[in-house]
Amino acid sequence: MKLFIVAVILALSTWANGQVTILPADVTVNEGNDAEFTCSPFNIATLPVLQIRPDSGSAFINIEASDPRLSFVDSDDGRTYTYSDLQRGEDGTQFTCSVNGIPAPTPVTITVNFPPTFTVLGVQTVVEGMNIEVTFTVDARPAAAEVSLTRAGGAAVPDDTTYDANSVSFVDVQRADAGEYTLTSGNVAGEGSGTFTLNVEYAPEFTEGSGTMDRAVMVGGSITLSCAATGNPDPTISFTPSPSPDPHGATESNGVLTIANAADEPGLVTYQCMATNDVDSISTLSYALYTGVLPTVSNLVVMQTGNTVTINWSFTDGGIPLRFLTFELRFESTGPTVTRIENAPNTGTTVSVDVESMGVFLEENTRYTLTVTASNLLGDGSQAAEQIFMTAGAGVFSVSILSMLLMVLVALAL
Repeated sequence: MKLFIVAVILALSTWANGQVTILPADVTVNEGNDAEFTCSPFNIATLPVLQIRPDSGSAFINIEASDPRLSFVDSDDGRTYTYSDLQRGEDGTQFTCSVNGIPAPTPVTITVNFPPTFTVLGVQTVVEGMNIEVTFTVDARPAAAEVSLTRAGGAAVPDDTTYDANSVSFVDVQRADAGEYTLTSGNVAGEGSGTFTLNVEYAPEFTEGSGTMDRAVMVGGSITLSCAATGNPDPTISFTPSPSPDPHGATESNGVLTIANAADEPGLVTYQCMATNDVDSISTLSYALYTGVLPTVSNLVVMQTGNTVTINWSFTDGGIPLRFLTFELRFESTGPTVTRIENAPNTGTTVSVDVESMGVFLEENTRYTLTVTASNLLGDGSQAAEQIFMTAGAGVFSVSILSMLLMVLVALAL
């Protein structure tokens, strides 16, 4: 009997105070969706007041009926509220109803699920051949599922790459591995992704290869020399002359060396190219620049006795090493011409050549014309030598000009 009396007293007290309830106690929504809950007064004429507490450290405050995110519908069960477009920052928000300043005994707590968000990515830089670990964080409610890694353009992820929920590890990175990568994961609220760019730095490399390249310029003339190199970051190019100071007074800009007025005397200057970036410097390419004039050939003498032709010539190289000698052999003065170009010796010489298998038949007691022209790096000489010779009456001989010139070179080597 006593328990019954206590219950009646509590019920009367609740009715008198106009106490309300708010249900359900917990509401879970995905980010961007709406939360719905109902305030139910008990036999009171006074409408409930909706209150909100954004976080546990603050007090409940009234929500104005004019709040654009708030709407409600009245029914026999009470007033049902809809609070729209909840965001992840509102996770943990509480709502309550109060009548006459007395709130519902238990507020409703909002849980906002949201898809994964990846942070701390951006550009990741590594030197070619090294390893790198790209770390990141994933914020999601509920926790994100397994992370996947893809590469822009459908390119394959490097074979040795490993990744988990917080990092991606690249081993022995190569320049071909550079590019944009995307991390993706999901949960009940949706899918999220984050990207990072792998920037692979590598040492300069000359596009022309390596070694020394020969070039020539007329005395008092002009020429440009260029060195181009690839690398990441882009390398800077510089030239170092030897001897120094530079007798040509060359200027340089953006990998191009310009000589506007070469020295007046023949000579040789070596320009060493250097390409430099943050990774390394290389100087494996150079130019050997000769200054001079076109070559000349003179004093050509041709004698033929039996199976032997003796050729004697002299020349000036113009201060620049010769490249080729061009031999032209003609029948009489206007007949067919056979031309042969061979690497030139560096000094004048006299050579005896056996005239076997020539391909052009030397007829006995016949006039032939032999012309020799020299060329250097500047081009063909301005002065050639020509000699008319008469074959002896020793029969018909045939010799290859190629054989003749090869023997010339062999003799010079000896």
